Amino acid sequence: MVEKGVKDYVRIAFDNIIEKKSNDKRFSDICTRIKDYLIDYDNKKDIDILMSYHDFFAEVKQIDGNISGAYRYLYDLDSIFLFEKLKECKIKRGDKGKARHADIMVSLNNIGKYIKRDDINEKYSKWIKNYCLSGNLLIMPSYLQEGRKQTLNQIKGCQLFDDKIDLFLYGVLSNEKNIANEYFGGVSNSKEWIKSEHLDCMFENFIVEKENLQWLGGKATEKKKYNQMTECELNEFLRNLLVVIEYRNQFGDEVERVNKLYTIK
Repeated sequence: MVEKGVKDYVRIAFDNIIEKKSNDKRFSDICTRIKDYLIDYDNKKDIDILMSYHDFFAEVKQIDGNISGAYRYLYDLDSIFLFEKLKECKIKRGDKGKARHADIMVSLNNIGKYIKRDDINEKYSKWIKNYCLSGNLLIMPSYLQEGRKQTLNQIKGCQLFDDKIDLFLYGVLSNEKNIANEYFGGVSNSKEWIKSEHLDCMFENFIVEKENLQWLGGKATEKKKYNQMTECELNEFLRNLLVVIEYRNQFGDEVERVNKLYTIK
């Protein structure tokens, strides 16, 4: 079976938007422009397609604020990827809900604000090609439980962690804002989740302790957000990110991981 790429998953998202929103007058302009965009779609560059997806999706979300909730498996690339994998494995029971546990490890939508598109085209096209593969996918242990106002996906993407994987892992292991306790059932359980997600490769000697975390942009970027990093540090971050993605790609066990979701007892 040929592995789908970023173009395939974006195409699924666009087709879903057209199918679900075309009859709603609020989305008629967006759907028309997406249909126009799909002309000569195969000849467009991956990076341009991904950027256009984020632009269109931002417009849809602005009109329909609920689009990221129960319908993430239709529109968000991370959930689409996992949903398609679950379908391939003929897993039907709760597959839509399970797909909502997916999260992109590092989203172009965030770091892309600080990197020139030409640089991504020239230096990091391999990262974009891996964007919708298992190596860039996280399975979050708790989507939304009673009493929690935010999903763990939202917390990772919020201002505190900047959707930056090393900063997020450091925050979890430090139990910032009590998230290790609230979402993992304690720091020790969060370490087990990190290992199960094959993120232990980001720690010296694979020993998951916060002091062993290898910051992807280099030691000087410890606790930094994207807007605090230099161009060289951002480049180093992406180079090392690709190493992590390629390491994690070899496992391809996202369906197994989602079926063994960690639940707080």
